[in-house]
Amino acid sequence: MRSNDISNKLLSKELLLSEVFNGLSDSVKILDLNGRIIEANKSSYKDLGIDALNEIEGNNWFFIWADTDKEVVKAAFEKAKNGEKSSFQARRSSEDAELCWWKVKLSPIVDDDDIVSNIFVICTDVTETRKSNQALIESELRLSLATDSAEIGIWDWNLAEGIFIFSETQLRILGLDESKSVIGIEEFYKHIHKDDKKKLSLAIEKTIERDEKYKSTFRFIKPSGDIIYLKGIGQVIRDQNGEATRLIGVNIDITTQRETLSALKKAKFDASSAFRAKSDFVANISHEIRTPMNSILGYADLLTRKDISEHLRLDYSNQIQRSGNHLLGLLNDVLDISKIEAGKFSIENKEINFSEIITECAKSLNVVAQRKGVNLNVDLDTSIPRTLFSDDLRIRQVLINLIGNAIKFTKEGFVNLRISYDKNTSTLGTINISIVDTGIGISQDKIDALFEPFTQSDASISRKFGGTGLGLHLSQKLADHLGGGIKLEGSTLGEGSHFKFHFPVKINTDVEFIDSLSIKSFEANCFTEVYNIADKKLKILLVEDSVENQRLIKIFLDAIDAQIDIAENGQEAISYALNQEYDLIFMDIMMPVLDGLSATKKLRDAGYTKPIVALTAHAIRKEVDKCINAGCNSHLAKPVSQNELLKTVEFYS
Repeated sequence: MRSNDISNKLLSKELLLSEVFNGLSDSVKILDLNGRIIEANKSSYKDLGIDALNEIEGNNWFFIWADTDKEVVKAAFEKAKNGEKSSFQARRSSEDAELCWWKVKLSPIVDDDDIVSNIFVICTDVTETRKSNQALIESELRLSLATDSAEIGIWDWNLAEGIFIFSETQLRILGLDESKSVIGIEEFYKHIHKDDKKKLSLAIEKTIERDEKYKSTFRFIKPSGDIIYLKGIGQVIRDQNGEATRLIGVNIDITTQRETLSALKKAKFDASSAFRAKSDFVANISHEIRTPMNSILGYADLLTRKDISEHLRLDYSNQIQRSGNHLLGLLNDVLDISKIEAGKFSIENKEINFSEIITECAKSLNVVAQRKGVNLNVDLDTSIPRTLFSDDLRIRQVLINLIGNAIKFTKEGFVNLRISYDKNTSTLGTINISIVDTGIGISQDKIDALFEPFTQSDASISRKFGGTGLGLHLSQKLADHLGGGIKLEGSTLGEGSHFKFHFPVKINTDVEFIDSLSIKSFEANCFTEVYNIADKKLKILLVEDSVENQRLIKIFLDAIDAQIDIAENGQEAISYALNQEYDLIFMDIMMPVLDGLSATKKLRDAGYTKPIVALTAHAIRKEVDKCINAGCNSHLAKPVSQNELLKTVEFYS
C-alpha cells in the first residue's frame, strides 16, 4: 500500500474520532498525570465557559472545582493514576457553585508497556437530578412530619405475598412494636373487632374488583386490649396487565373524634331531655299553682255569701288554709332547689324534739290518709331518742314528702312508717325510717330516673296524681346534706313501694328513749292558741305599703287588743317612731320612698332601741341576714300566720 493511502486513512480515522469526541453531550477531557487538560471536547468548552484551554490557569483541572470539594477530586485522581477507575460528585467553582453539581468518572489510559500515561475523564451535569432528589427527600420529610403530627399511619399491603408494611406512626397508633412493621394479613385480622371483620373485607373486595378508592371505618384491638376506631383510606395499585398487586393507604385514629362526637350527641340529648323535663315541670307547676289558687279564690268567694252556716264557713276557711299551705310548700321546694343548685344551702344542727316531729308529720298526713280510706301506721322497731341534734325543718320536709307520696299513690291498703335507732357510740347513732305502701308501684325501667329533677316515673302520673317532679329530688338532696340518704329498697308495679330514709344524729348521754307514738288525726285550725297579752295594751307600728296586708295584719293583732298605727313607707315609719312611743315595729322591706332596710338603719343610727321585726316576702338566708345586719331584731317571712305573729309579739312584750 502506498504511504499516501495510509496517511489518508489515518487522517480519516482521526477526523472520525474527532467528530465522535466533539459530538458527545457529556464533557470529556484527557488529563496528563499532573492534572493538566491536554484535550477537551466542545461540550467541555461550553460547560467551562471558555474558548481555549489556556483560559484555565495553567490548564490545571483542579482549579475548576470548589475549594470544599478539591480533596475529593484529588483522591479520585490519585486512584486513577494508580491504574484504578474512580468516580465522585462535586461542585464546580463559580458564583453558583452550590447549584452546579457534576458526576465525574475517571479511567486510566495506559501505553504499550501498561504504564498509565493519561487520565480519561467524563463529566455529567447532575445539578437538576440532585435538585429533584433533594425535592423528593424534602417532600418525603414533609409527608413524614405531616403524618406523624396528624397521627396518620401509612400502610402498604402486598396482595401477592399477603403481608402488610407499616410506617412508624402506624405502628405507634396500633400499639405494635417495631418487630411488627411487616406482618401477615391473618395476624392483622386477629386484631380487627369481630363485628367489623366482614364489613372491612367487603370494602377491600369492592376496591379491588371495581377499582374504587378504599374507604372503611373499623375497630382495632391493641395488644393492650384497648379498642380504637380507625378510618382507612387507600388506592389499589395494578401491574401492566391490570392485575391488582398492592393496596396502599393510610389509617387515621378517630377514637377521640368519635368520643367527642358521642359526648356532643349525649350532651345534646341530655340538654333536649332537660329542656323537655323543665317544660313538663313548668306545665306541672302551673297546674300545681292554679289548683290551690282556684280553691283559695273559690272558697273565698263562697265566704262572701251571707246565707252560709257557721259550719260551712269554718270548712271553707280550712280549705283556704290548706290550699295556701300547699302553695307555700311548693314555693319553698322551688327555692330550696335553687339554693342547692347554687351551692348556697346550709343545714342547722340544734337540739330538736324528734318524737314531736314524727308525731306532728304523721298526724297531719293521717288526715289525708283517712279521707282516702288508707291506713297510716307508725311503729318503732327500737326505742328512739326523744330529742337529738339535727335540722328539724329539713327532716320534716323529707318525711312529709315521702309519707305524702306514699299516701298520694296508694288508692287502698296501708302506708307503714317504721322507725329505728342504731347506736354507734354513747352519743352518736343513725335514725332509720322505712316507708312501705301498697300503692301503684314503680316500673323497673323508670327507677333510674326516679330521683332526677322535674321528672316523675311516668308523665301520666302528674296528670292523674298531680305534682311537679321536684319532691324526691329535693328530698334526696336534703338527706345528702343531713349526712344520710334516701334509697328505694324495692318496688313492684301494682303492689307498692318501699323507701328508706336514714341520717346520722348526735344525742346527749342522758337523753330519754321512747317506745311508742300516738298519731290520732286532727283538723288544722287557724286559731289554736290563746295569748294572754291583751291586758298589756301594747302599741305597735305596722310599716306596710300593701293595703290588703295592712288590713290582714291589723285583724291578726286585734286579737290582743293592741293599738295599731300604720306607716306606708320607710320615711313615714321614721317620723312615727321618733315622735311616738311604740312597744314593737313590724317593718316591711320592699316599699316606695324609703325601703325597710334603709329606714331601720336610720332609726338605729338615731339611737332607736325598741324591737324592730322584719316582716317581708324575702325568705332566703341571705335576705334574712341583710335584715339582721341592718338592725332588725328578728325576721318573719310572709305569708305569716296569726299564731306566728302573736308569738313574736308575746316574745318582745
